[in-house]
Amino acid sequence: MCQSLDSYNLLNEVRYNVLCKLYNKYKTAVKIALDNANEKPIADAKVKEIDVILQEIELYPISWSFYKKQELHFSSEFENLVVFKDDKDI
Repeated sequence: MCQSLDSYNLLNEVRYNVLCKLYNKYKTAVKIALDNANEKPIADAKVKEIDVILQEIELYPISWSFYKKQELHFSSEFENLVVFKDDKDI
């Protein structure tokens, strides 16, 4: 049981860390896209980057109970994009 619990926590930790990096990229890309809405090439490039980020988010499901224990929580907008699974499904 300890080994499976350790691997469960490790998997959630790794996925959470990746999601944190994606969250930072997402916030930056959205800000740049909005700030440059009148500059079509810049805005379009950031929208494409956001699309890639959204696809990546789906690859890293995490446990809701694990996430709630973390110090850093994402914005509600980003949380809605994250796939949260039951502990048994991770």
